Amino acid sequence: MSTHTDTSTRTSAKGRTRRSSDLVFAVLILLLGVVALVGGLVYGLEQEERVGPGAMPAAAGVLIVIPALLQVRRELRTLRSGEREHDDVDPDAPQTRRVVVLFLLIALSVALTYVIGMLISVSLLVGALFILDNPRKPWVGAVAAVVAALFGWGVFEVLLEVPLPRGFLNLL
Repeated sequence: MSTHTDTSTRTSAKGRTRRSSDLVFAVLILLLGVVALVGGLVYGLEQEERVGPGAMPAAAGVLIVIPALLQVRRELRTLRSGEREHDDVDPDAPQTRRVVVLFLLIALSVALTYVIGMLISVSLLVGALFILDNPRKPWVGAVAAVVAALFGWGVFEVLLEVPLPRGFLNLL
């Protein structure tokens, strides 16, 4: 009888500990984003009417800060409510297969860069990673791939005027 109670107590304490560590991690990522944003602003966003050396760190900082703020808010709500969210993935289960697939996708993306170009290759990688994370909603991966392509094109080709590797097929 006491063993069952002890087990449930340990499980809920484990859930709280996991949520606390998730909150600490989210705050650390938030701080990293703030450092990148401030560092970019210190370097300067413009230089002689062109993009300055701080533009990319500042943009990266914003892209880190926004989701980190949302995650901190989510973790605080979860801790306050005392509930533990149920993830699709068991945190104690081995993730070897997912890690291997991740590395294979990255290697494939690097190899495809020489054939179809960096913009298309990285966009396909982003889409595949989203689909790997949530296979029930493949449309999210497709949207993420298109957004990644537009973002990469806008930042490198238009804003920075830096040509990306196009691969020997010279598609884009």
